[in-house]
Amino acid sequence: MAIKTILVPVDGSPYVRIAMDHACPASKLFNASITLLHVAIMPVAGDIGYGRSGWGRCALSINIHPAL
Repeated sequence: MAIKTILVPVDGSPYVRIAMDHACPASKLFNASITLLHVAIMPVAGDIGYGRSGWGRCALSINIHPAL
C-alpha cells in the first residue's frame, strides 16, 4: 500500500512547524501530496431549530503536491 497523501493538522501552535518539518521530507520520499487541514468552531447566526444561535464547524483544506 503506497502513501499518497500526508495530512497535517494546522492549529496555529508551534507544533505545526515540527509537523511540517517531518511531512515535507516524507512527501518527497513517497512522492505524496501534503494536505494542510484547519478546523475551527465558529458561531452560526440565526435559528438552529431551538430558537437560539449555535456553533458550527468550518474546515479549510489546502493540498500541496510535491515538485517533480
